[in-house]
Amino acid sequence: MKTEISSTDFVRGIGDCLARVRYRSESFIVCKNDTPIALVSPLPDTHESTRATLTDFVKAWSEPNRDPDFADALDQINSSDRPLRNPWAS
Repeated sequence: MKTEISSTDFVRGIGDCLARVRYRSESFIVCKNDTPIALVSPLPDTHESTRATLTDFVKAWSEPNRDPDFADALDQINSSDRPLRNPWAS
Protein backbone atom coordinates (compact mmCIF):
# COMPACT_ATOMS: atom_id res chain seq x y z
CA MET A 1 0.00 0.00 0.00
CA LYS A 2 1.32 3.46 -0.93
CA THR A 3 0.47 6.35 1.36
CA GLU A 4 0.70 9.95 0.15
CA ILE A 5 2.40 12.25 2.65
CA SER A 6 3.49 15.87 2.47
CA SER A 7 7.20 16.58 2.57
CA THR A 8 6.71 18.50 5.83
CA ASP A 9 4.94 15.58 7.52
CA PHE A 10 7.54 13.19 6.15
CA VAL A 11 10.41 15.22 7.62
CA ARG A 12 8.66 15.60 10.97
CA GLY A 13 7.96 11.88 11.20
CA ILE A 14 10.86 10.39 9.26
CA GLY A 15 11.70 7.90 12.01
CA ASP A 16 8.16 6.55 12.10
CA CYS A 17 7.94 6.46 8.29
CA LEU A 18 11.21 4.56 7.94
CA ALA A 19 10.17 2.10 10.65
CA ARG A 20 6.92 1.46 8.79
CA VAL A 21 8.89 0.93 5.57
CA ARG A 22 11.28 -1.47 7.28
CA TYR A 23 8.94 -3.49 9.48
CA ARG A 24 5.61 -3.27 7.68
CA SER A 25 6.89 -3.00 4.09
CA GLU A 26 4.81 0.15 3.58
CA SER A 27 5.58 2.69 0.86
CA PHE A 28 5.21 6.47 0.92
CA ILE A 29 4.73 8.92 -1.92
CA VAL A 30 6.25 12.20 -0.71
CA CYS A 31 4.50 15.28 -2.13
CA LYS A 32 5.64 18.91 -2.29
CA ASN A 33 2.83 21.41 -3.00
CA ASP A 34 0.53 18.48 -3.88
CA THR A 35 3.00 17.23 -6.52
CA PRO A 36 4.52 13.77 -6.02
CA ILE A 37 8.31 14.07 -5.89
CA ALA A 38 9.61 10.88 -4.28
CA LEU A 39 8.76 7.29 -3.50
CA VAL A 40 10.08 5.79 -0.27
CA SER A 41 9.70 2.03 -0.25
CA PRO A 42 11.55 -1.11 0.90
CA LEU A 43 14.41 -2.38 -1.22
CA PRO A 44 13.39 -5.46 -3.18
CA ASP A 45 16.18 -7.69 -1.83
CA THR A 46 15.64 -6.80 1.85
CA HIS A 47 12.02 -7.87 2.07
CA GLU A 48 10.82 -10.88 4.06
CA SER A 49 13.39 -13.29 2.58
CA THR A 50 16.27 -11.87 4.64
CA ARG A 51 14.49 -11.78 7.98
CA ALA A 52 15.31 -14.54 10.41
CA THR A 53 12.46 -16.54 11.86
CA LEU A 54 12.20 -18.08 15.31
CA THR A 55 12.93 -21.46 13.70
CA ASP A 56 16.15 -20.06 12.21
CA PHE A 57 17.19 -18.76 15.64
CA VAL A 58 16.49 -22.06 17.40
CA LYS A 59 18.36 -23.97 14.71
CA ALA A 60 21.40 -21.69 14.93
CA TRP A 61 21.38 -21.79 18.74
CA SER A 62 21.18 -25.57 18.92
CA GLU A 63 23.99 -26.28 16.47
CA PRO A 64 27.03 -27.88 18.13
CA ASN A 65 29.53 -25.41 16.59
CA ARG A 66 29.29 -22.90 19.45
CA ASP A 67 32.51 -21.57 20.95
CA PRO A 68 33.01 -23.26 24.34
CA ASP A 69 35.13 -20.35 25.63
CA PHE A 70 32.55 -17.69 24.77
CA ALA A 71 30.93 -17.61 28.24
CA ASP A 72 34.35 -17.36 29.92
CA ALA A 73 35.31 -14.48 27.63
CA LEU A 74 32.09 -12.65 28.52
CA ASP A 75 32.77 -13.14 32.23
CA GLN A 76 36.28 -11.76 31.80
CA ILE A 77 35.00 -8.72 29.93
CA ASN A 78 32.26 -8.06 32.48
CA SER A 79 34.65 -8.35 35.42
CA SER A 80 37.11 -5.87 33.87
CA ASP A 81 34.39 -3.35 32.96
CA ARG A 82 34.32 -0.24 35.14
CA PRO A 83 31.59 2.39 35.24
CA LEU A 84 32.37 5.70 33.58
CA ARG A 85 33.60 8.50 35.82
CA ASN A 86 30.97 11.19 36.36
CA PRO A 87 32.55 14.46 35.12
CA TRP A 88 30.08 16.52 37.19
CA ALA A 89 30.83 14.79 40.49
CA SER A 90 32.74 17.01 42.88
